[in-house]
Amino acid sequence: KDFNGENQAGIGYYQLNIKNGKRQSVSKCYLEPVKDRKNLHIVCKAQCEKVLIDSNKNATGIIANIKGKSVTLHANKEVILSAGSIASPQILELSGIGQKSVLEKAGIALKHELPGVGENLQDHLTINVLYLLKDINTFYEEIRPFAMLKNLYLYYAKGRGLLAHPAAEIGAFFKTSDEHERPNAQIHFAPAASEVDAKGNMIPIDGITIAACGVRPQSRGSTHIQ
Repeated sequence: KDFNGENQAGIGYYQLNIKNGKRQSVSKCYLEPVKDRKNLHIVCKAQCEKVLIDSNKNATGIIANIKGKSVTLHANKEVILSAGSIASPQILELSGIGQKSVLEKAGIALKHELPGVGENLQDHLTINVLYLLKDINTFYEEIRPFAMLKNLYLYYAKGRGLLAHPAAEIGAFFKTSDEHERPNAQIHFAPAASEVDAKGNMIPIDGITIAACGVRPQSRGSTHIQ
């Protein structure tokens, strides 16, 4: 009943961040309702280039590229870096925080040595199993011209239909053996399938997909600036 609950083992419907047929983003749910606050200023089309670090190793602001122009922004109280598993270590290293050898190779002055930056990167491998179908309705039939017209109407008029549907609606968490205390594998079930042509384009076909992935990988990698 609840994949985010105490026990994930089993099969069920994924919890979705879809409301009235539209996927809800962090921006839509958290920034949009409070964008008029006097103590909030949102800057679009901006990319953080580095965090400014003073001689006491305090973060005092950032340098950002805003619409092609380099701008320095100073902080009154604190700087919070929240840029994901790839961009966060990138910004830290560009700011002089990270492994000494990595920064020296990139020609960046070391502000604070922190060996863990960019290390222990984890990802999970997904293997797609396709099953071709006949005389059973899937997304393939729903993207045919006449069916798509119907789905366009359902989406804009009622927030329903194919365009309001998640990529994978049903999933499963399970153990590949009794050696594992908790589920170590996951399945995404999608009523759609595709093949890849010589140019790398995904071509829809009439079928379904079971995407199986290991969720507790033992391998570790790294990501560093070049």
